[in-house]
Amino acid sequence: MPTHFNTPQKAAVKGALKLASWLKEEEGIRITKQQIAKIFDCHPNTVNRISKDTNERTVHTLFPERRPRKQKKAPPTAEESEAKKEEKNRIRREKRAEKRAEKRRARGKGVETTEGGQGVG
Repeated sequence: MPTHFNTPQKAAVKGALKLASWLKEEEGIRITKQQIAKIFDCHPNTVNRISKDTNERTVHTLFPERRPRKQKKAPPTAEESEAKKEEKNRIRREKRAEKRAEKRRARGKGVETTEGGQGVG
């Protein structure tokens, strides 16, 4: 069988062929390969080739995966998520406090002060 056949189309055509054979046996309804070719918008020769193929591989790949996949993380528990939120909030508060202290230091550097804390003009 040529490798260029589209696997999803091949699977659909094989399913239609199985349905056609079942309908012929059970219900007496005959569906031709040409009708199946029209339904799936392919050439009748393609349907013939697919029907003659003995390979049952109708999915993209059945081969085992050779590359390791990332392990899925378990969702965090309520305690873990709360602890993470608290840690983020603590870090955010510390950064804000550092910025405020930096602003205070910057304001204080440019002005000379006396013992009373008043600026000398």
